[in-house]
Amino acid sequence: TVMIWLSKFLPSAMFRDVALFKTGSARAAALWLLLALSLSALPLIRARWPIRRAVLAGVAGFAGMVLETILVLHYQMKNGILYQDIGILLTGFMGGLALGALAATKTDRRHLRALGIGMLLGFVVLSAIIGMAINSGRNSGLAEILVFLLLAGFLVAGVFAYASLHDAGDQRKVVNPLYSADLLGGCLGSLAASLFLAPIAGLGATAHWMVPVALLSALLL
Repeated sequence: TVMIWLSKFLPSAMFRDVALFKTGSARAAALWLLLALSLSALPLIRARWPIRRAVLAGVAGFAGMVLETILVLHYQMKNGILYQDIGILLTGFMGGLALGALAATKTDRRHLRALGIGMLLGFVVLSAIIGMAINSGRNSGLAEILVFLLLAGFLVAGVFAYASLHDAGDQRKVVNPLYSADLLGGCLGSLAASLFLAPIAGLGATAHWMVPVALLSALLL
């Protein structure tokens, strides 16, 4: 709808399919973009841990907000009612945040690295499953979307907790930049998903785009 409305003012605007797993020019463009993302991530590998820690928190906020946005939109479109069960859906995501933070704080400090890797790999798997579920065309019930949102929140909190606990000195000095990075990432994720990724690539492909984002973030560990 956004692209159709835009074409009324910019007739040259055309719907560009940037789905990740399609052939032709769209696939070539996707590969070039992935290469650009990979090259931009390389300098961060040798950056100091406080910088990598902030980037991890930002990526968690970004990916979590993207997944939350497309899941809510998908549920609303399948039910044909705007704001249908929106309170329950947002509660599911926030409940996942609480559970993820609780699980991370109960984890032995010696296993924090494994926790961080596991959370990012969880993002990879969850994003792939969500993309496939959306592209299947079947109706997704409230329970299924709630589970997806809870898992997304769980992973966001897990990555954030790992970043704040691993090799941390004074917690007060650590939390401030991490919280800011998480909010900034969430803001960018909301804007990117609602204004660019979902209208241009579609909901399923947007979820699939979080797969390489999470994989590249694993390099920061």
